[in-house]
Amino acid sequence: MTDINRGSYKYNFVYVELDPLPPVGIYEHTPERIVEVERGDSPFPYYWEEYAIVDGEHLVSRSVYDDGTALIRGELQSIAGRAQLRSRFVTPYNFIIAAGGASIFDMNYDQQLEEHLNAMLKGEDRLEAISLDGTRLPTGRF
Repeated sequence: MTDINRGSYKYNFVYVELDPLPPVGIYEHTPERIVEVERGDSPFPYYWEEYAIVDGEHLVSRSVYDDGTALIRGELQSIAGRAQLRSRFVTPYNFIIAAGGASIFDMNYDQQLEEHLNAMLKGEDRLEAISLDGTRLPTGRF
């Protein structure tokens, strides 16, 4: 985590990069997807899993959660109101925190910001570029 202070809250931001969490183990394809991300063959520069925890102990896939019924202890059961949806990144992931209306959140900058963030996941230092870009972009309403 790094903070960038350009003097005005309109240009300040916090960069956060997270280590991956281990896969939950319910998706057979997750190890393959992690390798695809590492090789640069994935449509996204990161990979995540969505799953649910039923009654605080049973893991189910996102599709089972969406269906609302799961096979638990050999019995088909409704999980409505019993499941908590979760998401976890199983590869490194990053994001930026900034004030509402901050210049780096200008929609015309979205693609460039995404390119910077993706490059940073590959080890490039783009914080100074993001910071300088932010001072050149229009600010939103505060």
